[in-house]
Amino acid sequence: MRFSRWVLLFAAMVVLIPFLISPLGAQQKKNALSDLASSNAVITKLDWLLLKAQVQVMRNTQSVSNVGWPMYHYDQSSSVLWVSVFVNDKWWAHADTKTAKEELSSKGMLYCSTPFYSDPKLESLIKNKTTGCEIHFYTWGKTANRVDLATYFADRDELVLK
Repeated sequence: MRFSRWVLLFAAMVVLIPFLISPLGAQQKKNALSDLASSNAVITKLDWLLLKAQVQVMRNTQSVSNVGWPMYHYDQSSSVLWVSVFVNDKWWAHADTKTAKEELSSKGMLYCSTPFYSDPKLESLIKNKTTGCEIHFYTWGKTANRVDLATYFADRDELVLK
């Protein structure tokens, strides 16, 4: 009889503890989100512009096709806007050279121009071809190594296959 009381008490605790703790957890989560909402993050205007461009490209794409979404990075030391774009290896293996060049060039122009169209002060960089933007298209090899496929140079409007 004594054993069954302990089992019953233990079972009651197991069932009741989550109900007692969950309001505390919800309160902690609410406080954590409130703290985050009221604290500022330090981010450069360029980082913000590139993040918005990346989100815009994702939003305007129905689904990821053979050529993926851009990942932007600005290198201050070389004044180059680096963009990395994943390419589906199966598509790359079966695409003819003309189709691959057209697709990568098209994405290159789009991905290099997107950040600059979001700010009217920067649109002249596209027209003057002085964006300093390079897109590096890559895929993954059989041993999970990065394989560079091509580079698009926006200022020369040139795609160089590797």
